[in-house]
Amino acid sequence: MAFAGHVDHFGIEAEGWEILKSTKTARAMARADARDEDNDIVDSTWYGNTAGTLFDATVEWVLKSGSLDLSTIDIGELATGKFLGSLTVATSQDGWPKITATGVLGTSAMTAPSGKTNTFALPAITITGAKRAQPLGFTTTAGCVLTGSEVSASVDIAEQTDGEGEPCAHGLSGGVLTGSGTFTGTTGSPAWTVTLTDAEETQSPGDETAEAGYNTGTGAYEYILERGTTPP
Repeated sequence: MAFAGHVDHFGIEAEGWEILKSTKTARAMARADARDEDNDIVDSTWYGNTAGTLFDATVEWVLKSGSLDLSTIDIGELATGKFLGSLTVATSQDGWPKITATGVLGTSAMTAPSGKTNTFALPAITITGAKRAQPLGFTTTAGCVLTGSEVSASVDIAEQTDGEGEPCAHGLSGGVLTGSGTFTGTTGSPAWTVTLTDAEETQSPGDETAEAGYNTGTGAYEYILERGTTPP
């Protein structure tokens, strides 16, 4: 058994990233049964990944040094058979930034819309490789402090099966990024200002009071990702 044989399944690792763990799990198959007059199973067929070529994959890193500009990363079909469905970055006051990528390996070649690509660019949000809660697309209002933040970008994958239940085509759509921040009021109430251009605040931080404790609150926003285009 190999020890710590981690693999960057999506090929996005950059300088300053330290891989923590990775998984590659074969897609589970479904079963169809034929039953007799007593409702006992007399024959079964398994389908959905009989060739064993589809895998669900996850990779997790810590940003230990340097910085990361999210606009340098695309999500979607990075190459034939390599689908990056989501990328999440989380920061906290008690640790270094964590980066988590999830997707599917072994997908069929995806046909992009005319004049477009099958990737979605992320906005320019910079994360520093340091033990610190960091504002990601927002600023913290005076009178409160930031205790944690997260951005998560994702696209939807579609799958078509044939008459025997085997995947025969894949596609993608609908890129969205969500962001959030958690705050503690010190001399004022938890508050923020969303600074990411074209982002929409979906929840203001609010003000949750605690017994014998400082007020806390969590804010959230959304940002629509744009599909890439091909040169004319």
